[in-house]
Amino acid sequence: MEHNNVLAAEIADSTGQLTALFYGRSHIPGLVCGARVRFRGQVGMRQGGPVMINPAYELVAPGDGSQPTARPADEPGPPPGDPPRRGLRRRKDE
Repeated sequence: MEHNNVLAAEIADSTGQLTALFYGRSHIPGLVCGARVRFRGQVGMRQGGPVMINPAYELVAPGDGSQPTARPADEPGPPPGDPPRRGLRRRKDE
């Protein structure tokens, strides 16, 4: 039986919450519980909740909110003023 890794980041702010799924990833350096991060991508619905699949992301410097610390080189950043999202959990799907 083949197993696929899926990193699920549950993120929330004052507007609500959603889950960002990163297929084929077991971890992303710097993406840890409590990290300030911005996600950008299309949102869909799965099991009654909003989900983003393999979104572009930016890790945000603590206390600043406007200065990114990292993002994939081939991914564009989010628009200015996007609220940071928080939270992370890891799960393994078959």
